[in-house]
Amino acid sequence: MFKVGEYLRYGSRGIFQVRGIQRRLLKTGLTADFYVLTSVFGVSTQIITPISNLQLKPVMTRAEVEQVLDQISTVSMEWIDDKHLREETCRKALEEGDGLNLAALIKMLYLQKQQKLKEHKDLSRADSEAFRKAEELLREEISLSLGIAPDQVHDYIVSRLQERS
Repeated sequence: MFKVGEYLRYGSRGIFQVRGIQRRLLKTGLTADFYVLTSVFGVSTQIITPISNLQLKPVMTRAEVEQVLDQISTVSMEWIDDKHLREETCRKALEEGDGLNLAALIKMLYLQKQQKLKEHKDLSRADSEAFRKAEELLREEISLSLGIAPDQVHDYIVSRLQERS
């Protein structure tokens, strides 16, 4: 259970802070505890969700972020030709929000984007949106975990990768 003031990742919705815990009466007559969450990045959003919500995960620690960055050059995800299967794979990766899987998704879509550019084509709208969302989710989580501004994350990753080469 998360405590008031803690940060969490809510699936593909992003990073939130627990602002409160409320006990509510359900239509069944039973009571249940709910988190009151506010978004940390982007548009200010408040969400009330059951504490049993399986999409709520702790944000990566500094050590976990460093581990993801150490593995980023070796991580890969094979391109999936079947559009529907690829969209489902992207959706699941975004909802799970695992840092390494997000990095692999970003890398896969980036490489495909580069290939499409050579052919004077664009990524599909769904692929472009998945790419944007994966970058956003990973950037926000790294930003919070490392205590740096979101716009500094790209430079931080590049410098880490240069250190390793």
